Amino acid sequence: MIGKLVINQAMEPNSLVVVTFEGNPGSSWWIEEKTTESFMVKLATPAPMDVPFTYWILGVDEPEPPAEEPPAEEPPAEEPVIEEPPAEEPPAEEPPAEEPQP
Repeated sequence: MIGKLVINQAMEPNSLVVVTFEGNPGSSWWIEEKTTESFMVKLATPAPMDVPFTYWILGVDEPEPPAEEPPAEEPPAEEPVIEEPPAEEPPAEEPPAEEPQP
């Protein structure tokens, strides 16, 4: 593998690097060894000739941790409703039958 070290003060280890070759490098390539102020452009095999390239370094902000949301308020548990059958009324006492008078 062969590579080209690029030194640039804008570089940070979490930066995004976009490379455009101005010719065919002849093999696959990738960015490696990102550090503060430098990165390495690597080729899988040596290029057949010098191939110039341009690059952009994009700063990547670390995402802020999500704000903690208060726990969702659970609705109060409903107590089960137990329906009881209506209470039976005791049978009404009938007044004693009047006996016929002689």
